[in-house]
Amino acid sequence: MSGDRWDALLDRDWSEAWETLSEAPDLVPRAKTAQITLRLPAAMLARVKRVASARALPYHTLVRSWLVEGVRSSVVPQIEEPDTGAQTAQLNIKLDQTVLDFLKERAHELRQPYHRLARELVEWETEQAEKALGLDPTPSQRPAIKEQLR
Repeated sequence: MSGDRWDALLDRDWSEAWETLSEAPDLVPRAKTAQITLRLPAAMLARVKRVASARALPYHTLVRSWLVEGVRSSVVPQIEEPDTGAQTAQLNIKLDQTVLDFLKERAHELRQPYHRLARELVEWETEQAEKALGLDPTPSQRPAIKEQLR
């Protein structure tokens, strides 16, 4: 658009045209979200990623669905062998505020911190998914790709 035409549009009185425009639709309110950060052993995060890859899902989405299912379920996760490795990996998950509130409420009922309950849900669901998919739960002895690039 040329400069003269642009100036003409800016100088024009638009008040009559403005009155003929329809009202803008109301904004749709979105649910509030919250982010939680789970600290996991690196081997556990690798297992989660392997399950997500086998299911062709992003691992954040898979973990979020596990947490939502865990909050809705009355089952308390029974972990066969808790992963006691150093919790060096972080997993950031965005949840609806209502889901986080239910997670906190459930953790309060079980008398444990909600981060611990979330970790246990992730670990338990990982074990269940590995069994269902026939995956070996032991961590791979192969070095990570980023380690090979150094």
